Amino acid sequence: MIANALRAAIVDGSLAPGTPLRQDAIARHFSVSAIPVREALRQLESEGWVKAEINKGATVAPLSAQEAREIYEIRAALESLAIGLAIPAHTPASLRNAAALCKAASAEKDPSLYVARNQAFHLSLYVPAGERSYSR
Repeated sequence: MIANALRAAIVDGSLAPGTPLRQDAIARHFSVSAIPVREALRQLESEGWVKAEINKGATVAPLSAQEAREIYEIRAALESLAIGLAIPAHTPASLRNAAALCKAASAEKDPSLYVARNQAFHLSLYVPAGERSYSR
């Protein structure tokens, strides 16, 4: 959850390249100990999102314009596919839920809460794709 929230904040620009990622502040924000934060930062470092330096801590890794463009192109393609698969499986109830999540995200003023609410909204759009039944 922590890695996903930080990744989303990096991707949407809420956490800019070079931004320090303070373990204690992240732990307080998510109401967790330092251990899951360290694990999340290690995971993000292995994915290239975070740069960790001994005695300096972790920062958001810099991205070249080309890397950022590629990330957005891949994300757009995957999101389009997920939405296409999910549309036939949506129900009136799932669409009402998505609308409520969208409204909550749009009204959010706290950037870190906005990221979490925006992610919840997008996931609500994709979830039905995984709930489709396949007949052979």
